Amino acid sequence: MDLSGIIVAKQFKKKKLPSGVISQFSSVLTVKNPKLWSPESPDLYQLRTVLYVGGKIVDESVFKSGIRTLKFDANNGFALNGSQFNQPVSGGYGPKKPNVNRLGPIGKRLSGDIRAIDTSRPVTGALAGVIMTNETDYPKYLDVVGYNYTEDRYAIDHKKFPDRILYGSENGHSYAALKAVRDNDFIFGQFIWTGFD
Repeated sequence: MDLSGIIVAKQFKKKKLPSGVISQFSSVLTVKNPKLWSPESPDLYQLRTVLYVGGKIVDESVFKSGIRTLKFDANNGFALNGSQFNQPVSGGYGPKKPNVNRLGPIGKRLSGDIRAIDTSRPVTGALAGVIMTNETDYPKYLDVVGYNYTEDRYAIDHKKFPDRILYGSENGHSYAALKAVRDNDFIFGQFIWTGFD
């Protein structure tokens, strides 16, 4: 239902279950002409699920959700509901350290765990040491790759890894950091570090 309480889609399902058995069901609901969620227009819907046993309600839940489309593209960055969203928001490695190549298997395992739980959104991670991490398999397991404080690598790595979708996962307050997003369509945004060291 929408925020005014109007039911926009519904479905009933009957299923017989033996006592003590755990079971999962899935349903697909279609909302015609939905109001799309955006930061400027955060329209939300409520998904109400009711469980009946013998005609009596035994459980009920209400989940708020927005309806929107997301598209990530290596050349154009991020599009929300079909519109490009390009919004700036106001090393080396020591040989005695643990083997950096273990990042690849770690990334594979973690991204697999996430996708096993939720396939509705992309898997992301921040590269704190971009040059070093680029020498491992870690970035290839991410759908969207974050760069920490390395705006100077955006254009270089976009050329080197043309299919990689990039954003600033942690950035400083400099004008150069803001311009790196504003002037490059393939960077869809950045997260500004709000503290001061």
